[in-house]
Amino acid sequence: MFRGDDDLEDVRIRVARDGVAERDRLRGLRRTLAIDVEIAEAHVDHPNNATLVALRTELAECDRRLEALRDADAELAVARKAKRESLAASDTPAGHELVGIAARITTCDQDAVALDEVISIGDRARGELEPLVTALRRAASTTPVDNRRLNAACAMLDDRRTQLATFQRACARVDITLDVELGDIPGPRTWWDTLGDSFLPGEGASTRIQEAAVTAHAMLDRVDLALVGARRRRRAVENRRRVLEEMILDLVDPR
Repeated sequence: MFRGDDDLEDVRIRVARDGVAERDRLRGLRRTLAIDVEIAEAHVDHPNNATLVALRTELAECDRRLEALRDADAELAVARKAKRESLAASDTPAGHELVGIAARITTCDQDAVALDEVISIGDRARGELEPLVTALRRAASTTPVDNRRLNAACAMLDDRRTQLATFQRACARVDITLDVELGDIPGPRTWWDTLGDSFLPGEGASTRIQEAAVTAHAMLDRVDLALVGARRRRRAVENRRRVLEEMILDLVDPR
């Protein structure tokens, strides 16, 4: 005789769990039977051989039983969900514990969403920084500086500066420190700039553009470091959530 709904929910869970276990056992049995049938077919001379017929019959019965248990996982999930909801609504120590754990899982989910956003923004920023470094190096590779290449690098710099600022704000929201700043580079070249480069090579545009390329590469390294930290925290959140789910499962379906 049952004490109430809790007993019925526990019984449903046990029945569903037994169904999953039986399904798994039958899957193993079917693999063995399929091999036995294949071996028998290769060695018997007549398709109505008694051994082969018996194996095929057993295999067909195994398939029939597996078909009947195809929803075993779903039934177990439904039974556990019903018990979880009932336990959460109960004014019991276990119910209070479950509610507290569920709240921590919600926090994990919120953290995961925020970190996923950081990683997504950071990946985009990183993917755009590499072409900028290349463009700056190309712009500085000729003397006098190629205005066409320089204009392209200047346009890219403005866009990447905006992307880095967006990534920096996203990092700040999850308490990840990211110190990035892309400096300015010289604008399009004039005849006077070229003349100045010839007299003051150390102060010339090529040198300053090379320095900008070095700075952009350093920013790339910092973005990489921030992404490593964000991904490490994301894995930690996922692991913490998994542990919390196991704690709830132990409350709902102790084994």
